[in-house]
Amino acid sequence: MQVWTKTIGWLIFGLICYFPLFLHLDMPPIKVWDESLFAMRAYYMTEEGAFLENFQSFPGQADYENLKPPLGTLIQALFFRLFGVSELSLRLLSSLAAIATFGLLLYISRKVSGHIWPGLIATLCLLCSTGYISPHMVRTGDQDVLTSLLMLSQMWLLFRFHESERSKYLYLFSFVALLTFLVKSVFALFWFPAFAIFLLLAGSPNRVFSLFKRSAFWGAALLLLGGIVGYYWTMNALYPGFWGHVLDSVLGRYVKVIDQHQHPFGFYFQHFWQSRFFPWAWLLLVAPLLHFRYERRVQQLHLLLWLCLLSHFLIISSSATKLIWYDGPVFALAALILGIAISHVLQLLGQRLSSNATLAKVAILGLMFAIPYYQVIQKIYHKKWTDTHDQFAYLMKKVAQEQPDIKDYVIYCGPYNGQVGFYTQYWNDTRSYNIKVADYWKDEMMHEGVYILSCYPEKLEAVRERYPVEIINRYEQCELVRLKGK
Repeated sequence: MQVWTKTIGWLIFGLICYFPLFLHLDMPPIKVWDESLFAMRAYYMTEEGAFLENFQSFPGQADYENLKPPLGTLIQALFFRLFGVSELSLRLLSSLAAIATFGLLLYISRKVSGHIWPGLIATLCLLCSTGYISPHMVRTGDQDVLTSLLMLSQMWLLFRFHESERSKYLYLFSFVALLTFLVKSVFALFWFPAFAIFLLLAGSPNRVFSLFKRSAFWGAALLLLGGIVGYYWTMNALYPGFWGHVLDSVLGRYVKVIDQHQHPFGFYFQHFWQSRFFPWAWLLLVAPLLHFRYERRVQQLHLLLWLCLLSHFLIISSSATKLIWYDGPVFALAALILGIAISHVLQLLGQRLSSNATLAKVAILGLMFAIPYYQVIQKIYHKKWTDTHDQFAYLMKKVAQEQPDIKDYVIYCGPYNGQVGFYTQYWNDTRSYNIKVADYWKDEMMHEGVYILSCYPEKLEAVRERYPVEIINRYEQCELVRLKGK
């Protein structure tokens, strides 16, 4: 009977995970930023077997360098090969990385506390957080969830090394840090200040200084630094000027504002507390009060989680360029902090209700998470992008379904639209389309009888100023029109 109860429990848990991670995951078209960039990288790697140096390989794209490390793209290209080129194939990386994150949270809680309740509660916190179950995280083909998983793995391996001082954990830590770098560049190093402070606080200065006498420390350092230097050297040799672009665009984001993404120092704190991790973020203020009630191992893990969380927030808040999803790796840390705290409270309650402890815990968690879970599902159910830049593919798909014979038209958009670039190239390659892209009026493209598709009112108005048009199809403010004789 107990085996059946556990089996049913895990099936229910799997079903709870399924809806936020996979429900209608393939329905919205690929977003213009940054998902379309990853789609173009993966598609190019799938078709050409090479690294995409410059996005001008795709129709209508501006002179924009590909500076992202290749590991996540390699995985997405593999999924394109295995399952075909689609929105779902691109986004599988994020969903599967989230599942692996849940598994790691359960594993960590089991190893440290002896039971899975902290990891289980942490998983529910993530599933019910609108910032985690959102575009640029679990719901799109970006690589922030994979980054979060790898950074959480770094934290766990550092903790295991602190406990055991076994060299294998140092090497594993360095290897995972290198993998993180090959996904998200300098993000891999954001928790290193926290790691150093933790080793000093949880151990002793003499113990930390003794690290410098160990060959394993220098071997692990060589693995990480050698991998980073080797990556940049190789890329700059293959694509001259690559390092200069990295300094200007990637590292330069920290000291200068790029693309007008300028916000005050408290930008991330405000959004995390008020919306992205709401309402759980407010419980974080209470969680430290329980610190000295935990067992020693749990106390040390709790300390490390807080140090990593604060390190990440301080680093991204000090950056000149601020993008909301830079807080992505913090969600798993905050969720595990709450998982430890809530589990401890439930354990105290269970001591009073020894005969029905498990049932009481399940009932309390159900009451806590039911409404936030429902709100998350409502937010993603039949999700549609509302930004004008993201709506071109909606009309392209609508035309393909309702006017399948129209395969030759011009998409009239801005100087850069990654969504348009990706779908145009893919459809031209695989569906016998002849779509062209223009960011300004081109007489050789636009003449009587030509079909023009645009989502920008000013572009459509410019078309009407030159030719009378017949509206063939529309989606919200997007229109497909045919130019008639003057």
